[in-house]
Amino acid sequence: MGTKSVERTTVLLAAGASKGAGLPLTNELARQVVERANSNHRYPLPNFARVLNVVHGALGGYQGLRGENPLRAVNIERLISAIRLLQDRDNHEVAPFVASWSSGLSEFGADAFDYQRGKRLVEAIDRALVKNTISDKKRLTEAVAETAIAAVRPDLRPALEGAERFVLKTLLEILGNDNDVSYFEPLIRLANKQPDGVDVITLNYDLTVEHAAEEAGAKVWRGVEEWEPGQELSFPLEDGTINLLKLHGSLDWKAVYETGDGYSLTRPMNIEILSSLPNPQDSGFIPWIVVGDRDKLGTEGPILELNSAARSVLGRTTHLAIVGYSFGDTHINNLIRNWLANDETRTATIVDPTWETFNRLPYGAGFKRELIGRYAKRHYANNDSVVPRVLPIKGTAESHLQAAIDERPSKDPKYLTTFVVERGAPAIRIEVTWHGPSLDGARISVMPNMTDDEADGVNLSSPQAMTEHEVFKDFPLDNIYFATWEPGETKILTLENTGGFLLDMTIIGSSILGGYDHTAFVADIESGRA
Repeated sequence: MGTKSVERTTVLLAAGASKGAGLPLTNELARQVVERANSNHRYPLPNFARVLNVVHGALGGYQGLRGENPLRAVNIERLISAIRLLQDRDNHEVAPFVASWSSGLSEFGADAFDYQRGKRLVEAIDRALVKNTISDKKRLTEAVAETAIAAVRPDLRPALEGAERFVLKTLLEILGNDNDVSYFEPLIRLANKQPDGVDVITLNYDLTVEHAAEEAGAKVWRGVEEWEPGQELSFPLEDGTINLLKLHGSLDWKAVYETGDGYSLTRPMNIEILSSLPNPQDSGFIPWIVVGDRDKLGTEGPILELNSAARSVLGRTTHLAIVGYSFGDTHINNLIRNWLANDETRTATIVDPTWETFNRLPYGAGFKRELIGRYAKRHYANNDSVVPRVLPIKGTAESHLQAAIDERPSKDPKYLTTFVVERGAPAIRIEVTWHGPSLDGARISVMPNMTDDEADGVNLSSPQAMTEHEVFKDFPLDNIYFATWEPGETKILTLENTGGFLLDMTIIGSSILGGYDHTAFVADIESGRA
């Protein structure tokens, strides 16, 4: 285990953190890019737009065939990554095992007769007809073969390169127009309040944090300002400063290569930060951004240095405020996993507007589900409490960024339930108040607290229970179901046919903090707390 360090909060931002500034989420962004490619051009569509449609449609269709939601299958990172991989698909590691690529790609360029290739074929025919030498016949054979191969397997690199350029320019156009960014004020306050400023790790390409800092007059350091290829990135501690680690690049970062002697493979790449974003339509500028596993593990530019710096920054972090991240990036998940595992005193607060209760988290949400199951639970099966290390909060960056920074995971209250019991004949009325987190689908069951079979069954009812749905027709009489149970809310129960025996009561439900299986024994019920 690591040694306990000075209390320090670091913030991790992802696409959901920029939604409040009017910017789309990653899957919405991919859809908007494709829509613009189709709406900004008359038919027939240019080749780059057609190939963009093929790639987007194939990614969504594949998810649909697997029974998953195709509308959420394609985010902007997957789209760009697929386009880049397809440009070099013949050299991909799996290429020897792929009998044929998507029919959409195979048939895409069959009607696009390349001018230069056609010119070579015509010239070869002319020479063969006029001179008819052996070399002319050979040149004609090669030209015909080249044309035939191109018809069967068209060269899609120009179209794919055009699609990538269009996507990146459109990103510049969409993400470069953020709106009100004042909800990032908690970041500014943290930079000013916390000794040595604040480290912010972001997966976003946009400039929302930079704009918020500019409006507040705060200093931002992004590490690449003085970086040279072959060096580590430096993020020094400085009061009032926001160290902004943009792991996936930025809209205003430009790749710069040395000019001169014509040796391209040995020229290192540097980064230039533009003072302002150019007009996407009037400029050849392409922003430097990183997507896909290959890019994120690449060695071009400061990719590895940024990831190494993120690990170093987390090493001096005791609390991580995670905002707008869906846990879909394996590299970032591994950073979080290793950081939590290295020191048991470290904590994280996660803000997400779509966070589901534990029972509704799909098993496909593996890392998120395990994160809650391992680190967010607040009690053991035997009802003993445990100190959690992860606190999920259902909310947005606009409403809960401050909470992500300030709030920490905490134990459950000593008594999860309190009771008011009224005994009568033949029924018992119990008012049960819940003091844990909000429960989704709470079930109460009661049973005689005895070891023999002498007790009669117990009939349990409540005016607040769900009984009309078909699923409850065969529900046991000693069980009752509530759709939700909020903290501090009281449920009224009526128990009949108790036979004078003592009772045990079990409350089972699910929250965003995990599942609950709480048993209250009659002695505790009679005392009014359990």
